[in-house]
Amino acid sequence: MLKRLGLIFTSGLFKLCLVALAISGAGWITFGTPDTIKRAAGENKIYDSAETDIVQSVKQETQGDGGRLPLDNPELEQAAKDAFPNKFLSQSGESIIDGFYGWLQGKTEQPEFSVDVSGAKQTFANGIGDYAQRRYDSLPACTLAELQNLTPEVQPLEVSCRIPGLVGSEVRDQVIAEIQNNKDFAGDTAFTPEDLPKDEQGKTITQNLAFAPKLYSLLKTLPWILGVLSLLLATAVLFLSQSKRRGLKSIAVTLFGTGLFLLIGPLLLNWIFGQMNNPAGTALQIGIFNMIRSLVNSYTSELIKFSATYTVIGLALLLSLWYQARTRKSVHPTEAGPPTQAQFPTASTSTEDKKFQ
Repeated sequence: MLKRLGLIFTSGLFKLCLVALAISGAGWITFGTPDTIKRAAGENKIYDSAETDIVQSVKQETQGDGGRLPLDNPELEQAAKDAFPNKFLSQSGESIIDGFYGWLQGKTEQPEFSVDVSGAKQTFANGIGDYAQRRYDSLPACTLAELQNLTPEVQPLEVSCRIPGLVGSEVRDQVIAEIQNNKDFAGDTAFTPEDLPKDEQGKTITQNLAFAPKLYSLLKTLPWILGVLSLLLATAVLFLSQSKRRGLKSIAVTLFGTGLFLLIGPLLLNWIFGQMNNPAGTALQIGIFNMIRSLVNSYTSELIKFSATYTVIGLALLLSLWYQARTRKSVHPTEAGPPTQAQFPTASTSTEDKKFQ
């Protein structure tokens, strides 16, 4: 009785370990290194989306009180794109991802990264300055009436004629200085962890998720622990079963059933995300949503691999047991054996029969 209860308990624990092994193993394969996230960001053109949003942000942040930079101009939009090219954004994004993984891996006390935007700001300022000079040099000289209507503060990108004594290089320098002194646009020379969004209590995401490095460490070792435990439990099932054949059959059925069960989750997740439409929002927000969808697909793909492995091993064991049973029957068929004397009367007659005759 105790042996049977032990078998039931061990079999149930074996199933749970197999499920936990698949979930944690797929999680580690998918998120254990930054490569999957970097690849998902590239495949979903997250940096192209960020470039579009940055251009829109630049339009707002560089306007100033007087709306001095009309960035609806295609040349000025191009200057913003040249200042924040896809290569710069991808390198910056990957350095941030590596910084977070360094923190998760316990290499640093907090994510360490620094994205220098001073060069991008200078490139943007130079591009706008060059455009302002070209525009100013192409204007006709101001007439007397136009000079009389000029305001004391001349706006280089709004003036409609060339002012006596003001040359294009001076206009360029004025525009560049105006952008460099704009604190709303890239006021800090570098983007660091201190610039991460903060909650109402003033805490960053890393401060709110201080437990993440321990969770990452657990995720790293958990699949190995569960793998060894699954092997030990399978051995226990084999030992507690009435025979080796029944034990192997129980293990095979568990593997096969668990594999089919694990297919439900990935198929359900893929169906849910397939039914969801892209959310309304900025290009970057849509790109992030697509990136999350891609990461979920990567995770479910790994989970399906575990499911397929369990199912194939379980089915192979069941077929092997079936084949062995069939082979045993063909080699040792059930025979009745030769007839015995007890089954049939002898050919000789008894003494009493002879007397009667």
